[in-house]
Amino acid sequence: MTIDVHTHIFPSGWPDFAARYGGDRWPRLEGDPATGCRLFLGTTLNRSLTPHAFDPARRLEDMDRVGIDTEVLSLSTPNVYFVEGKAQADVARLANDAYAELAAKHRGRFLGFASIPMDDPDAALARVARAVGDWSGGTRIGACLGEFNRKWSRRLHGQGAMALLISDGLDREAAEDLARQMERLHKSCRRLIWLNPLLRYPEFEAKPAGIRAMLPHVDAFLPVHNLQSLEELSDQLSTISHQLSAISYQPRRHLASS
Repeated sequence: MTIDVHTHIFPSGWPDFAARYGGDRWPRLEGDPATGCRLFLGTTLNRSLTPHAFDPARRLEDMDRVGIDTEVLSLSTPNVYFVEGKAQADVARLANDAYAELAAKHRGRFLGFASIPMDDPDAALARVARAVGDWSGGTRIGACLGEFNRKWSRRLHGQGAMALLISDGLDREAAEDLARQMERLHKSCRRLIWLNPLLRYPEFEAKPAGIRAMLPHVDAFLPVHNLQSLEELSDQLSTISHQLSAISYQPRRHLASS
């Protein structure tokens, strides 16, 4: 696969930022993008542009001709930094949304580097959150277990294997699906051992919905957060099949105490 990581397409339909914010540094085009034009920043010529700088169809033709599978799009210099403050966020939003639309329309052919308005930290974080699907935090434990159950659990657990699940249990999605996937995983293995780094805290309580959804479906609930806990785990695994009645292994006691 050949990927071009340094290429630009200029979004169409630029609003009149000069009227909105004032100043003389805003981009403007002279000429027709369909035949070729010049890009100015205020009164300063930035560059001459061919139709390929605007037209995805022509860009795809060029990619196919020279053997490029995927292009990663970005705004050209000076990116959003020819203006300041809130104006940067508006330019970033325009470019990022345009590239996201192209990537969705031509899957596998276009990707995009998000522009980030660094002069405004709050706006920068908002742009990153919009550009990166999982930025808002939390893991998708239920979805990952669902994929594992569909593709791998029968192959790996058909011989009565013991499964180790390493997770903090903080799932960003609904607990109902997580509980279903945990139940299915539990039924497919001989023992399901949950290793949770949060158990290193003496004040740990099983209050998050994800943790409460998982606990009923595990045979043992153990800490894993440092080398000592890993050393202890190796000893515990050798006896855990015969000593699940030991109070230190019991996951449901955390449900009762929360």
